[in-house]
Amino acid sequence: MKTLLLASRFAVIVLLAFSCRDSDITGVERPQIDKTELLSRLTANERFWRIEYIIEVKGKDSTYLVHHEGTNDSLTWTKYIAYQFSNKMELVAKDCIGPFGETDYSDQDRLSTGSMSFEDRKGQWFWDEARQTIQLSNFFPKRTLSGHLDTNWLPTCRNAQEAKALGHPERMRLILHPDGNRNSVISYVYCLRAIWFLEVLSNDRQKSMTFRVLY
Repeated sequence: MKTLLLASRFAVIVLLAFSCRDSDITGVERPQIDKTELLSRLTANERFWRIEYIIEVKGKDSTYLVHHEGTNDSLTWTKYIAYQFSNKMELVAKDCIGPFGETDYSDQDRLSTGSMSFEDRKGQWFWDEARQTIQLSNFFPKRTLSGHLDTNWLPTCRNAQEAKALGHPERMRLILHPDGNRNSVISYVYCLRAIWFLEVLSNDRQKSMTFRVLY
């Protein structure tokens, strides 16, 4: 039964991966997005984003990628990176240790984050009025990747209270292309899962901070 559930879930993910290309077709009418509301949710300062999974799309083929202990060493970095969208239109990659990937929903996990900020780990984002979405560039650590926020998977919460009331993980999805080329035969779907800060457990601003989090 578990194998069947995993297989069906992967089939849905693959379908979503291919559908992401449809939103890039010129002339397709896009839904009107409330820019102010989206930016308020995107830049909430009580939240980081962790990579839950990645899909690599090559032509008509797709590969589901996620790092687990002892597997897929090329994705080990996903364990130690969290992202935050700042009001300065920066996509900041933070050092952290805690829940990541596809794991059970919980408000009792712990996340420790480093105190240092690295200028070379900052990407950029901006609002694209024509496409009614967020555009991204210099995505860390894959600097050649640029793309956009999928308007079918937008952030839904503005604070931890709303996130707890949601009752399930908050997610959004990035569609990224090598060198920002939308016509590339290769693209990547990054599913980001929100990790909300609920309580400060320890605070050494010179070294690290540890939080109880919702993930």
